[in-house]
Amino acid sequence: MKNDRLKNYRAKDARRRATIDLPVLEDANSIQVSLMQIMRLIITGDLDSKTAGLLLYALQTASANLARTSFEPNRHNVILNPADAGETLLGESVWRDEDYEEEEDDEEEEDDEIDSAKEAGIRKAAEFLYSLEVKREAHLQAAKSAAAPKSPQTQPPQTKPSANQPPPKKPSASAS
Repeated sequence: MKNDRLKNYRAKDARRRATIDLPVLEDANSIQVSLMQIMRLIITGDLDSKTAGLLLYALQTASANLARTSFEPNRHNVILNPADAGETLLGESVWRDEDYEEEEDDEEEEDDEIDSAKEAGIRKAAEFLYSLEVKREAHLQAAKSAAAPKSPQTQPPQTKPSANQPPPKKPSASAS
């Protein structure tokens, strides 16, 4: 009898210490994954009803807050040097818009350099393609002049049969 109680105690203790690896509740998918994990733990008996209720209520709250949350930092509230945090008043922005102007100017200059480099590359590629086209045209002209007959009078003119005319009949060998 004492042995049975010890087994039951150890089984309950093991269930109490079940680890739950829940994702960060930042979007609907992570909330759904958490819900599935909690449901699995409830079904397997690894999670007691009180803890399950608390976790499900927390998921319900997270789901309700989902539309109002943003995990993107506001650049005016980011503290880069924690030693300076004490100098900032409550509710005051840590940064001002003027603090970011230099970076934006540098980015604009970089963008201008990139744009001019792109234009130069495009211009060079266009010149190369034009030179290829000129060479191709010259090659075609040379091929046409080499294939063209020397004098047009030696060749009889070729006529195309019209759509209504039947093609000319070939002379048969038996007629001679």
